[in-house]
Amino acid sequence: MAKKMVYLSGMMDGVSQEEGNAWRTKATSFFEPRGFDTFNPYKIHPVNEGCEPNEIHNNDLYYLDRSDVVLANLILPDTIENTKVPFFTIGELYLAHAKGKPVIAYTNCLSHRLSYKAIITKSFTNLEDAMGYIASIY
Repeated sequence: MAKKMVYLSGMMDGVSQEEGNAWRTKATSFFEPRGFDTFNPYKIHPVNEGCEPNEIHNNDLYYLDRSDVVLANLILPDTIENTKVPFFTIGELYLAHAKGKPVIAYTNCLSHRLSYKAIITKSFTNLEDAMGYIASIY
């Protein structure tokens, strides 16, 4: 049986590579011993390594198509600068939902929004609970 793939979606613009990658590394360490593969976009296109936006988008779409479930980090600051709005993340979540993929998210601020409720399969307030849910359900 093929391993299920968890697509790790979350901010990359406006956060340091260390910050953006830390939760993804933790998730990968959690999922791999439980028989899941993960897609961490930092492994394909590290920030500021000369990747063009369309290259990043096409690579992300390729792996999103091959994923079984999406884990989204939607922990956001109280106010967000317009240069740090997570456009790729939001787009990934809508595309995953449109493709019928479960979208499991953890957030500190969006769970009351109607558009969030419309596309998020299950919502949590922390990474650990979201990962545990995915491991037990998928």
